[in-house]
Amino acid sequence: MRLWIGEQVDVAHIFVFTLGYSRRLWPVAYPHERLSALLDGHEQAFRHFGGVPLECLYDNPRTLVLGRRETRVLWHPVFEDFARTYGFTPRACRPYRAQTKGKVESGVKYVKRNALAGRRFHSWEAINPWLAEWAVSVADQRVHGTTHERPIDRFARETLTPLVTRPPTCSSRSSPGVRGSSRKSIRCGCTRSTEQSGNPTSRWRRRAASRTSRRDLLRGTSK
Repeated sequence: MRLWIGEQVDVAHIFVFTLGYSRRLWPVAYPHERLSALLDGHEQAFRHFGGVPLECLYDNPRTLVLGRRETRVLWHPVFEDFARTYGFTPRACRPYRAQTKGKVESGVKYVKRNALAGRRFHSWEAINPWLAEWAVSVADQRVHGTTHERPIDRFARETLTPLVTRPPTCSSRSSPGVRGSSRKSIRCGCTRSTEQSGNPTSRWRRRAASRTSRRDLLRGTSK
């Protein structure tokens, strides 16, 4: 998505994490779609909601999905490790099957049209505080068109695995001003929760900094 940031129009990549039952969402803007941005977006969402879902549904982002082998999705190994660490199962939308990704796409469109369209920000640092405020004061409070309830009200009945006390594990933060790919959004939809146990490891974090997907290697860039 193109936004006025300072005195120029820049490209912002919008990560949106939407809970499947309540439809609460957590948006974060990044200047790129590298793996570190997606992991950071997940961790911010887990902390914001105070828990982890059982499954997360993805619209086949090439940063995470390296390909398919028959019916099996080939996930980026660092992301697979990340999912195991937090105790959720990733699922990819079936290609060309629009009904499986409606929740995922609708959240992204809502953020772009309601929170960002027509706005101008004086710096990159101003975007995410605005999105966080908007998510709580507007997105959480509106009556959702599908559920006919406010997301914040339904959230009281949403079952998530409580997030154990831990420091953020994704140390590679996305720095403003770095150009990324031509894609404009990072989509994520989530459903139920499950039991989570064990201590998080930093293995996937180290690998995120050193490994790239096959597509990244072909393009000569890390997303």
